[in-house]
Formats: sequence, structure tokens, C-alpha cells
Amino acid sequence: MKIGLNSLHIYRIMMKIYIKNLYLNNYKNLNKLDDKLDNKLLLTKTFTYKDVYSTEGLFRIKKNVLYKLIPIDRALENYESNYIIDKSELLYNTSYYIPYEHFLYNYKQIEYKLDKNELVSLVILYENNKLYNIYFTIDNKKYDKMNKIIQNEIDTFLSILNNIK
Repeated sequence: MKIGLNSLHIYRIMMKIYIKNLYLNNYKNLNKLDDKLDNKLLLTKTFTYKDVYSTEGLFRIKKNVLYKLIPIDRALENYESNYIIDKSELLYNTSYYIPYEHFLYNYKQIEYKLDKNELVSLVILYENNKLYNIYFTIDNKKYDKMNKIIQNEIDTFLSILNNIK
């Protein structure tokens, strides 16, 4: 596979943090989780995109631009007994066609912070208008390891989430 340097973009250098005991089924009765969070947290980003799965790879349509995604997988790390850390990255390569045989999924991603100066973002992801995933992100360039400050922010988010179930 040849990749032109002008079309290659590093998209996400964000550490993802998953909670082992956070079950989405606990939130299945919530019509829209984000509606209940708007008055408790600072909404920082909302955007939509489409992922295209095919035998030729994974593609993403974002802001009407088509990209072929090139994942750089990293080993998952455990922190204490409750956190899973994922430092994998995605490279975006501009593409100009969607393979004929494919599956298309629509996503809406909403990100919150406790305050504009906080390190951690809460990410709520909907797939085809259904709650699909909840996780946390932090910039890899600022912090490459979990620490108590990050853990305290996540715990505050979890407390808010648990109070709106």
C-alpha cells in the first residue's frame, strides 16, 4: 500500500480510558444521555461521521471528506483494577472511492468536560441513534500515563453518570 505524504493525516493521539464495570445496559432506559448531561457538564464538541467497513479496510466520512483509516494498535494497559488504557492511534489517508461491498454505520460523538481547564473528556458515542459507547479521553502529548488527578476527574464523571441513570 502506497501512502502519499500530502494526504496522510494523524487524527487522534488521544489516550482512551475505558471503565471495566461501566455497562451500557445500565443506561438503556435513557432516551438521550446527552440531554441529561447538558446542564451538569461543559459540552465541548459534537460531531457526526460515518464509518464504512469493507474487505478493503475501514473508511470514514467526516465533513464530506472520505478517508481510509490506518489503525496503529497498541497493547491495552490495565490501571489498578477498574481502568483499561488504549493508546492506539488512527492515521487518516484521503481516499476517493468507497468499495462496492460495504457496511455503513452512522455515528454521533459528543464530548464533555467538567470545566474548560480539565484534562479529561467524557465521550458518548451513538451508533445509528443508539447509545454505543462511553469512554474517556486525554491528550497523549500531555499525559501518557494514568495518575490520581486523571482518576479523580473520571470518578467525578462517573458519579454524575450514576446520579442520572
